[in-house]
Amino acid sequence: MLGNLINKAGSLSQKQGDNLYCIDASVLVNSFIAHEDHHEASRQLMERIKRKGLPVILPEIVLPEVASAITRGTADVDLALEFAEDIGNIPNFIIDQRL
Repeated sequence: MLGNLINKAGSLSQKQGDNLYCIDASVLVNSFIAHEDHHEASRQLMERIKRKGLPVILPEIVLPEVASAITRGTADVDLALEFAEDIGNIPNFIIDQRL
């Protein structure tokens, strides 16, 4: 078990039996860029995760990965950085430096 994990919003305690999710950067990108394959499924998944406050653990590299992919897909660096920052500020998303 991963035990207690800390993110910017504070602590998130894992109790035995709780689920902890990990999302690939491609799902985050697909949820943002409408013309990407599987956009709607990814967007709905992200909305469900946010609405239910499901705990998601992400490797630290995910933010630059997402920003880079969105920049390539939109040619808009500012938009890409804003989205990556928004991902990092979702309270139930845990950015873990160990991953």
